[in-house]
Amino acid sequence: MNLNPTIDLFSQHFNNLLPRFMSTTRGHGETAIDAFNQTWKKELPWIHPSIPLLPAVLKKIREELIEAMIIAPLWPGQIWYIELVNVKCSIPYAWLEQRNFGTRNIVNQEEFETPARKDMLFPDGPKARKGRRFARKILIKLNVSKGAIDMILY
Repeated sequence: MNLNPTIDLFSQHFNNLLPRFMSTTRGHGETAIDAFNQTWKKELPWIHPSIPLLPAVLKKIREELIEAMIIAPLWPGQIWYIELVNVKCSIPYAWLEQRNFGTRNIVNQEEFETPARKDMLFPDGPKARKGRRFARKILIKLNVSKGAIDMILY
C-alpha cells in the first residue's frame, strides 16, 4: 500500500504541507478550490480539517470509497468520533495514551498535544518543532517513506 500522500486538503498557500494542495482562495498555486466540490479519487489525501468539517470529510471518504490520511483529535463523545474509529483501516492507525481511555501509547506522554495547523506556520517556534517531532513519529510508525516525511515536514 502506498503511504505517500499526494495532496493536502483544507490548507492555504502559507500552510500547505505538500506541493499540491486545495485551498479556499485563488491565485496562490493551489490545485483546486473547495475540496468538497472536487473528487478525491486517484489521490491519497492528507486531511487536517477543522473539527466542524470532520463529519463532512468522513462522509466524502465513505461516498468516494477512498483511503486517506486524516489528522483528527482523540475525542470520544463526539458524533464523528465513532465513525472515525470504526472506519475500516488497511493501515495501522496511531492512538495516543490518554488517561481514562486506556489507549495504546506509541509516543511519549509529554508529546500528546498535537499542534494546530496554524502553529506550523512558524518553522522555528517551539510548537512547530514539537509538532514536527510528533508528526515524524506517527509517519514513521505508518511506514511512510523518508522522502515523503521530509516533503510533508519540510
